[in-house]
Amino acid sequence: MENTVTSTPCPSERYQLTSPAKVTLVAILGMLAFVGAVGNTLTIHITLANRKRSVDAFIINLAAADVLIASVMNTCQIVGVMAPEVLITHPIICEVIGSICVIGCVVSLATAATISLNRYLFIAKRTLHDAIFTKKWSATILASFWIIGILYNVPMWLGWGSHGYDYKTMNCMYDRAAHYRFTLLFVLGGHIFPAITVVVCNALLVRHIRATKRALAEHLPKTMIQADDVRVMKTLGIVCTSFVLGWLQYGVVVIADYQDQWSQAVHCTSFVLAHSSSTMNCLLYLVTNKEMRQKYLAVFWKKMKDNVNDLRRSSGIDINGKPRFSAEHPDEEIALRGFNNLDWDA
Repeated sequence: MENTVTSTPCPSERYQLTSPAKVTLVAILGMLAFVGAVGNTLTIHITLANRKRSVDAFIINLAAADVLIASVMNTCQIVGVMAPEVLITHPIICEVIGSICVIGCVVSLATAATISLNRYLFIAKRTLHDAIFTKKWSATILASFWIIGILYNVPMWLGWGSHGYDYKTMNCMYDRAAHYRFTLLFVLGGHIFPAITVVVCNALLVRHIRATKRALAEHLPKTMIQADDVRVMKTLGIVCTSFVLGWLQYGVVVIADYQDQWSQAVHCTSFVLAHSSSTMNCLLYLVTNKEMRQKYLAVFWKKMKDNVNDLRRSSGIDINGKPRFSAEHPDEEIALRGFNNLDWDA
């Protein structure tokens, strides 16, 4: 297989990232990879253990896709920044990673959009929600997302477009500069449409909640209504802002710069912001969902406690921090017990 690149090399050093900028970028990517992998794995663990709602299957699916993006794509970009020749001279690696990028992004965005739709229908149109989000239909919808992600790769596998190393983003991805029609189809259908769906569904949900509050205004204290409005607006505002900053801007950059003339800094920043959404999704649960935040902390502290107990057992210290001896040395244990029971204050 020939070496493949997906964008025009930067024509001048002044368009490339400086060494300090690359070091900073690697640190950011490392943090995004670690937090995204750990946070989304925790989300899957917690949601599986407490699965009750129709939306839970979609949260698990979103977290699975985000683990894929956060761990694989951010790690690949670190390699692309530090040692790009590894990816340039191994096109098969870029073919695989580029395919994963397309599948993961499509699944993540489609699932996030469906979660927003699910929450809106659950609150505003419960009958329609119950008809659509049955176990059978939910499984079908989730499977279709992965199939669509694979189908987006088929044209590139067959020659209409390709995967390769992108000089501007310093990562393996689809060839955004080769076939503008395919890029337009992919970005509009796989990125911009789901992002707009998230914004629209959350806007409709806010309008429904505010209309309901107004209808109940004569029965509820005004301060309670205002507090609820602020809380709902804050939560949904964070979700919408995350998606707008993450994916709509990326779609605009890719479509607008169809001749691939913009600088490396613009494309790289846009690409990192888009993929950071996979890390932000799990962090949003911590910020906006009190119950999920408590479960995250419970898992964390349980793990910390287990590690401390394992360390104590391995070092011969009991749970109270006192040395203990095995049954093979009863004399030592008896002597120590008597030593500890001495009244040192007498």
